Amino acid sequence: MINTTLKELLLQYNDIKKEITKVENTIKKLESKGYAKDCVETSMNKPPFEKVSLTITGINYEIMQKVEKYKNLKQARLNRLLDVKICIEEFIQQIPESRMRQIIEHKCFDGYSWQKIAYIVGGTENSVRMDYKRFFEKK
Repeated sequence: MINTTLKELLLQYNDIKKEITKVENTIKKLESKGYAKDCVETSMNKPPFEKVSLTITGINYEIMQKVEKYKNLKQARLNRLLDVKICIEEFIQQIPESRMRQIIEHKCFDGYSWQKIAYIVGGTENSVRMDYKRFFEKK
């Protein structure tokens, strides 16, 4: 019998992909935090002493340290998710039968119904479902 965690991971594949995207977006947003920006008005130091606006940018180190710590946590989570995704892809790649790879990919990655999978790979809804079930039972 196959390790149930691998089968469960296959069924979670789409959720894992969505979570990866969410974590990547969070990391991108964090990279812009911790910077302070302000606009000040001053005058030129030489005649005609016209008023000018300057933008001042700086770093809030206290916030930046917290942001960096949070970013590191998110990066660690992203790394774990990518490891799981790679593990799943390696498992699929090791399946020798093309038809079985397609059945698993369409069911677990694409979320297709058994009817749609049967139409794509050939066979009946029941035969495709039984092939899938037998594959995991014999592992």
